[in-house]
Amino acid sequence: MPKGEGPARSQRSPPTRTQRRSAANRRTPPTATDPGVDEILRELPRDLRAIARVVRSTVRRNAPGLRERVKWRNPFWVGRSDVACLMIYPDHINLGFLQGARLTEKYPELVGTGKGMRHVKVPTVASARRPVLSKIVRDAVRLDLER
Repeated sequence: MPKGEGPARSQRSPPTRTQRRSAANRRTPPTATDPGVDEILRELPRDLRAIARVVRSTVRRNAPGLRERVKWRNPFWVGRSDVACLMIYPDHINLGFLQGARLTEKYPELVGTGKGMRHVKVPTVASARRPVLSKIVRDAVRLDLER
């Protein structure tokens, strides 16, 4: 077979799981949203809703390739794996990072004791607008792409 020519299309083996996943990620539009996230945010008290919307906007702006999903009744942002999530409490929101333990040296704002998960407590809209949240989101996406 001459160089540069591959087998006929009918003779090619089926795509691997990684190839299928990669193709699916390319087809996913940037900032793909889940209507379930809108529903969760609508149900929140006004003050928490405002915080959650700012945090959501920060994640979507800094990680446009992630997809929104609802898992365990919480909004998640998913790349190759779960990257971040909102955890809603009566008086604040936590923005959790599933590989956050790998970022704690660089970002002391990340707290928690789990094997991998760390979070940033976001009690006010002003704290949701801190530039460090954008930096953490971008670094969390980089970690996800390394997987």
